[in-house]
Amino acid sequence: MILIRFCFRWKFPNFFLQPFVENSIIHGFAEMESGGRIRITAWIEKQLVCFKVEDNGLGIQEDHIRRIQAGEIRSTGIKNVDRRVRLLYGMEYGVTLHSPAGKGTFVLIRIGEIHRSNQMTPIQ
Repeated sequence: MILIRFCFRWKFPNFFLQPFVENSIIHGFAEMESGGRIRITAWIEKQLVCFKVEDNGLGIQEDHIRRIQAGEIRSTGIKNVDRRVRLLYGMEYGVTLHSPAGKGTFVLIRIGEIHRSNQMTPIQ
């Protein structure tokens, strides 16, 4: 069971961490029989909140990450969360993927303090 409780003044999109936890289980732990670990951390850094979802799974090759972020590989969950964060908080925020060789994968989600639900933010 995972319990995440935030006592921040910031508002966060519903279920925005779920696709990353799901990806860890489905892809990261695909060839593991035991020992899979997911760690979720959050911290405040100046005027933003950072969330990190990391696992000790198989990892993702650098070229594959580049292709996901370029939109060449269909990754609905990652793309949807990134777009949602950018629409709500601004283009300077969003999702980045990292997968150090042999050390699993971690996803960093940066969210701004100000929720921009009533402002227009261009999305590409």
